[in-house]
Amino acid sequence: MPLLRILRQRARSLFRGAKVDAELQRELAYHLDQLTEENIASGMDAGAARRAARSTMGGVALIEDQCRDQRRIGWLTDIQRDVAFAWRLLMKSPGFTGLAVVTLALGVGASIAVYAVAESLLLRSLPYPSPERLVAISSMHVRRGESGVGQEDFRDWQASNTVFERMAFNEFSQVTLTSLGDAERITGRAVSEGFFELVGVEPRLGRWFTPEEQTPGAARVVLLSHRFWVRKLGARPDVVGSTLVVNNAPYRITGVMPESFRFIDDGIAEYWTPISYRNYGHQNHQYAAYGRLKPGITIQAAQAQMSEIARRMEKEFPDCVGWGIRVVSMRSAFLQELGPALLIFGAAVLIVLLVACGNVASLLLARGIGRVKEIAVRIAMGASRRRVVRLLLTESLLLSSMGAAAGLVLAVWLIRLAIAAAPPGLQLGAMVAISPTLVIFSIGLTLCTGLLTGLWPALRGSRANLQNDLKESGNVLVAGRQQVRSLNSLVVMEIALAVVLLTFAGLLTRSFAYLLHTDLGYRTDHLVTFRMSLPSSRYRNNQARLQFYDKLLPQLAALPGVASAAAASGIPLGGTYSGVPVEVEGQTRSRDWADVMSGEFSATPDYFRTTGIGLRAGRTFTAGDTADAEPVIVVNQAFTRKLMPDENPLGKLVRLGKGKWQRIVGIVGDIRYNGPAQPIEPEAYAPFAQNPWAQFVVVRTAVPEESVLGAIRGTIRGLDRDLPITQVLTMRQSVDLSTTLPREMMALVVSFALITLGMATLGLGGVMAYTVSRRKREIGLRMALGARRADVSRAVVRNAGRLILAGSAAGVAAALVTARLLESALYGVRPRDPMTIAVAPLVFAAVAVLACLVPAHRAARIDPMAALRQE
Repeated sequence: MPLLRILRQRARSLFRGAKVDAELQRELAYHLDQLTEENIASGMDAGAARRAARSTMGGVALIEDQCRDQRRIGWLTDIQRDVAFAWRLLMKSPGFTGLAVVTLALGVGASIAVYAVAESLLLRSLPYPSPERLVAISSMHVRRGESGVGQEDFRDWQASNTVFERMAFNEFSQVTLTSLGDAERITGRAVSEGFFELVGVEPRLGRWFTPEEQTPGAARVVLLSHRFWVRKLGARPDVVGSTLVVNNAPYRITGVMPESFRFIDDGIAEYWTPISYRNYGHQNHQYAAYGRLKPGITIQAAQAQMSEIARRMEKEFPDCVGWGIRVVSMRSAFLQELGPALLIFGAAVLIVLLVACGNVASLLLARGIGRVKEIAVRIAMGASRRRVVRLLLTESLLLSSMGAAAGLVLAVWLIRLAIAAAPPGLQLGAMVAISPTLVIFSIGLTLCTGLLTGLWPALRGSRANLQNDLKESGNVLVAGRQQVRSLNSLVVMEIALAVVLLTFAGLLTRSFAYLLHTDLGYRTDHLVTFRMSLPSSRYRNNQARLQFYDKLLPQLAALPGVASAAAASGIPLGGTYSGVPVEVEGQTRSRDWADVMSGEFSATPDYFRTTGIGLRAGRTFTAGDTADAEPVIVVNQAFTRKLMPDENPLGKLVRLGKGKWQRIVGIVGDIRYNGPAQPIEPEAYAPFAQNPWAQFVVVRTAVPEESVLGAIRGTIRGLDRDLPITQVLTMRQSVDLSTTLPREMMALVVSFALITLGMATLGLGGVMAYTVSRRKREIGLRMALGARRADVSRAVVRNAGRLILAGSAAGVAAALVTARLLESALYGVRPRDPMTIAVAPLVFAAVAVLACLVPAHRAARIDPMAALRQE
């Protein structure tokens, strides 16, 4: 009971301290009145009685403090006083406070924003039951790297393994929706049996697909995303069982998935349909496969068994030679492209935060040097060093709290910027949210910045030499060499970190410049591209497709401002590259078919002229390359280098996949089909008349591209008003989209580098200004003894140069070690590029020297007589 009473009293004092203090004051006042009345009754006058009562009780304030100590809340009162004193002190120096708060806000805000994104992607559990048991399974070629999975491979894996509770696969899908207004092309996924059971997320409405609905020839069914349900169906609760017309065929709706559901590779999926079985053999690798491990099975154990299955399949199936199996966690598969970018952003933000803390620590240290007499007086009056450290730390923690509050506002803006810049499929906006770990991180970051910025200045400032400090007669600018060395050390650290981040920015900038100036092999100016798939329900055979394009392309080419038009199954940056094995007449076929692969496309005769892909030898397609003529192809230079390096390829017969033998009639220039950073691959083009399959149309204009878009749409609607047009882009826009990640990475790191450069330069300039102010009498004496003003200016710049040299040397050494973080993000430049590493410190030195000219000029303008009269 006594313990409970004590705890209750302390809790009451802590949370209702003001009321407890008021009760205590009333109690003491009552006792004081009682003693006063007793003294009056004994014959004293009122004033003497009151004084005697106070003398008898002792100091009322002292009794209140003793009572608080008994309640163990004296520390809380001290903290309140320290906070109030620190607040008043900071408000008296708005310039210092504003600079410190803005500096910390930049570091803290950027840190919180990057952590919020990283936490949502890296730390938060995937929104599925037992997410740690979900894995991604892919094929891995010994030379070509990771690839998708084929249905035949998947069936063998599924039948042979004992480590997976369930396995499933899916593929990207696009269909034309015609039953809800204008025709619209929508994106989704075709999924195998057991896919939703593997994920373990129940539909919001309706049900999953039944096994019967996933058999060949079954009735068509579709499962909708929450976004599609709201956007197109008005969130009606009675949609289950109704019908949508997709690709001119009826699909029955079986359910609607929850709003929170998104699979790692279908962030933009608006529907799911059962996958159709297609036996393409073991050479097919177009699907993405996933598995759920059995309880107690590790990823390492699953990898070991799947590797054994791959070795067995190599022996049984010739088309499996050279192919292995890779098993990774679902999160690793999700982040394999974003991981390096997050690591780079995290390193850049850490540097910004450290420089910000160093800058504020320098400000606090210089401010503490100016308060040596105040601190000496406090110690002389009995304050312990611990008490002084707490007082100074309270000031830095209050500053960091203000900086964190401003940083939160900045973080919200940066997070919105990241959401807007993120790839649509990532759906970052739906993933980033305030979580307990984010709150804990923000609070911890605030405390850490307060300690980082304030601990060293507080320890330095609390080391008072009473005899020296108290006799300075108010000259608060005098400080010892030790404090100046501390300031210099902080500045050198800031310079080193700034040089590291400038090196990062330089490497990414040079890499992006290489991307922009890479020869793509085709013209990007005045070129419009769009995607348009003819539904098989209305265009059932090759003749129907040929007739449509025979009408469309001449009409497009005849439009005002249009120079030419063409169609193809794939275009640069269209995302449709698919490799097939190649066999050359007269050559021994490789046992590993993946050693000789080529992209396979079909194109109309004007395709090469329209895109600007140059002819190197032979001819392109003509009107004579009909379906009844000899099968021919045009190949690129990479095709001939890889497959026929020492012979003339013109006239040679080749076979792509399991198709017909085709004669090479022309060679065109190489293009970077998948983007400027991707390698050049072998490519083969067949005449559209011999393989009438096109998904893209390209239009070369003689006027600005945007001016002809309306006419293009009108022409297509005139032929088929239910035909949706998607991915309408200029080629310049496509190139820009392909470089989005490196561009945004460069822009963000360059921004952080400029912020760091500014903070480090301000720190150096501030230390130089403080040094000039501290040595004013010395400078005046030197000038009185004959030193010229130019000599004084050079001395200040020379002192700054020593700090710049020391910081730059440390920064270059650190950059040589840490630049390897950027290796996966660089193109055309090495991480230890000598030019970039040499230029970074020179850039900092140039800016820093300019910043130091102000204190150097101020030193040269010192009046010797006024300086010598200074006490």
